[in-house]
Amino acid sequence: MSNTPKISVIMAAYNNEATIGAALESLLVQTMPDFEIVVFDDGSSDRSGLIASELNDPRIRVIGLGRNVGRAAARDHAIRAARAEIIAIADADDASLPTRLEDHLAIFAAHPEATVTYGQITSVLPDGTPHNALRFPETAAEVDAQIRRGRMPVPHTASAFLREWYLASGGYDGSIRWCEDYDLFARAWTPGTYVPDTRVGARYTIASRFPSWRYWWENERHLRAINARIQAVGRPAAGTEPFSPFLQQNSRGLVRAIELFRYVAVRLRDTLRGTQ
Repeated sequence: MSNTPKISVIMAAYNNEATIGAALESLLVQTMPDFEIVVFDDGSSDRSGLIASELNDPRIRVIGLGRNVGRAAARDHAIRAARAEIIAIADADDASLPTRLEDHLAIFAAHPEATVTYGQITSVLPDGTPHNALRFPETAAEVDAQIRRGRMPVPHTASAFLREWYLASGGYDGSIRWCEDYDLFARAWTPGTYVPDTRVGARYTIASRFPSWRYWWENERHLRAINARIQAVGRPAAGTEPFSPFLQQNSRGLVRAIELFRYVAVRLRDTLRGTQ
């Protein structure tokens, strides 16, 4: 690894001792060797940070504050400690495919307009059982259309972006505990600059075949609040506007009832299709 690596992989870890070793091992066998991994141990009470350190690879740096600050702040600390101009996101319970980093660099080299790229992902259950392929937009135009609809077009755990772009955006909003990745990509979006890769970049671990009601509700109310804040003040300014009033407005009884109806309907549909 050079003094300034070609790409920095950042990983926020909180009580991930069962999975962080495999997640890091999947990065250490990348076909493109010039990278660093910055692991932010987010106040874990288990051996997450120690497992990362015990791999004893000079490309791994473990940092932390000795307390839990949440995913958004943890990733922000790791990015600001990173040395490369390209940042790749990796989660402590997912796995990167061997050519992932090489593929990211190829996209940026071929598309000078790109600020963000990502690979496709497949999902697995916690025991490793394959679930399905999660297809995300395969063209920049499809990404743009999805953002305009207020939906998440980027698989965060398989994404990479320019450090300069991240810093200019203001970074993750530390006050958001769910969908902080969507908030970042939605706020900092410029049409045509999020360039996908059609190749699979990562295996994503899901908790179960169908999300719990709590997961659905937290995800949807935060998405609604993020979109409402952007609509109210505009994309560039959204990160400076307090988030909690928008979350409160989108957590009321009627919104909850609508989302509960959607949750039951989608779960019934998937059950009938046999896709759970």
